[in-house]
Amino acid sequence: MCLRCALYEHLFLKLYLVTERLGQFMTEISRLFEAVEMLRKHVKKDMPSQHISLLLTVSQHPGATMPELCELLDMPQGTLSRNVKALSSHVGRSERLASVQGLDLLYTEQDKTSRHARAVFLTEKGRMVIDELTAVLNPGLQPKKKSMPHGRLSRMVGDSRLMHLASN
Repeated sequence: MCLRCALYEHLFLKLYLVTERLGQFMTEISRLFEAVEMLRKHVKKDMPSQHISLLLTVSQHPGATMPELCELLDMPQGTLSRNVKALSSHVGRSERLASVQGLDLLYTEQDKTSRHARAVFLTEKGRMVIDELTAVLNPGLQPKKKSMPHGRLSRMVGDSRLMHLASN
């Protein structure tokens, strides 16, 4: 085989491999887009990226304490506390404002090793959101628990918002 033919063959092989990788990359981008759209549609339309990062981190580190999450997420303690509250079931109440309903994706409890630290966990609804995200991002991977039917999550979110409106 001549040198020129070998060079062309090598270039075509490289081009094929790059094209194949680009196709895989585009598939991953599409899955990420679907995951973001699932969160927007079923959880909250304008869910901040800090909330998404926190939710995913807690799913990977259930029971992590607030200081551990601060370190894992490189987030100040005050910011983390606000984000955990927003993803919890009840954000708070002030004298002038009505009670604010959270997204009910996380809950906290006193850490077993330190009475001053709070451990953060996924609620059942939070686990369902993570299972659905896993199904979108890894279509061939079966979730550990049965995933929620497609419309159930949006009904749960809608119900919690209705309960909030009814309590005001």
